[in-house]
Amino acid sequence: MRGFGRRTFDVIEAARSGTAAEVEEAIHLGADISGSDEHGMTALHHASARGNLPIVSLLVKYGADLDVQDATGMVPLHSAVVHDRVQVAARLMLAGCSVDETDLRGYTPLHIAASNGHTTLVRLLVELGGASLQTKTKLMLTPLLCSVEKKRLTTIRYL
Repeated sequence: MRGFGRRTFDVIEAARSGTAAEVEEAIHLGADISGSDEHGMTALHHASARGNLPIVSLLVKYGADLDVQDATGMVPLHSAVVHDRVQVAARLMLAGCSVDETDLRGYTPLHIAASNGHTTLVRLLVELGGASLQTKTKLMLTPLLCSVEKKRLTTIRYL
């Protein structure tokens, strides 16, 4: 748990369930925006998962690490993709996050979007982010094979 203290807890808690104003206040009080909780998740992971675009934008503005990994190896973009947060994913990509980071299983955000049938995110990751279609997981699955495995026909057609 990097930087886990009261102030860090405040910024993480505000990102989980608060407002951008509460996050900004915690930052101004000295909270470590790159600090993580007991699962290795930062405020940016939590805001991304919840689809809170104002908080994500604020954290990006203050220099949050876009590619920090949690305990499972997921970066904030993974968190946005898991929960089908298209606007947040676009914001993170426009801010310069890596689209081909892998979690501990070797899954990129594109693998997850393809597996879940989130075709809009698949298109965004490929067309805006330039995500690799050829990256393989530890089980040797490409994003297309993840779609096939789950019978995600719209995503299969796109890929």
